[in-house]
Amino acid sequence: MTGSQEVDSSILFSSTKQFKGLAETLIPFFVFKIDGVLSICLLTDCRAWHTGEYISIYEAGQLMSTALLLIDIQKDYFPGGRMELVGSIEAAGAAERLLAAFRRAAWPVYHIRHISSRPTASFFLPDTSGIEIYPGVAPLPDEPVITKHYPNSFRDTDLLERLKAAGISHLLVCGMMTSMCVDATVRAAFDFGFGCTVAQDACATRNLFFAGEDIPASHVHGSFLAALGAVYANIRTTDAILEGITAADR
Repeated sequence: MTGSQEVDSSILFSSTKQFKGLAETLIPFFVFKIDGVLSICLLTDCRAWHTGEYISIYEAGQLMSTALLLIDIQKDYFPGGRMELVGSIEAAGAAERLLAAFRRAAWPVYHIRHISSRPTASFFLPDTSGIEIYPGVAPLPDEPVITKHYPNSFRDTDLLERLKAAGISHLLVCGMMTSMCVDATVRAAFDFGFGCTVAQDACATRNLFFAGEDIPASHVHGSFLAALGAVYANIRTTDAILEGITAADR
């Protein structure tokens, strides 16, 4: 890798730690490519490097320190549910593609399920079909499902302990709603020291009303992701994320 040049860290699986080079290191690493830029990843460190050609995996093994977090992709958010979102079916389809890629690579996956505990709640009510996870992203028997009662997936759950025990340092986040539980969870994860990537088209939200004005879901979605992308997370499309994962398998 002589002559390689370090560039910015705004890529999938990036880390907040500084990384200067591999040299003669014996630490296992793997290489993947996103948007034509090669990335070399250690267990917890990652930066993009420019080279003249594609490099394949070196020692991938089970080095993945990134987990896929699927937030509240539940039936109440879909047609026929108590709180249908705009674009929920399309978002679930993108999340399903990410989930399939992580399963093929045997990388960690965590499903988050919301059950409302508020007396005035109108959806995600206990003992209703609306709390069930959408079939396209339904968990396998060995995939953890974490039940929460607040927008922040870390609050009063064991999510943080599970991630720490698994050596996770980065979260790839998708789910619903962009403007509520996705936003709250990503901000909390950042404060806990995790790097975050949000799959923008694998999230969905709804129309809102504020100050006498109807705010379309697309504007709500874009505004929240733009705010997260300023500091808290890398915002990428599902296609870009999968391109990087696929490149690592070549």
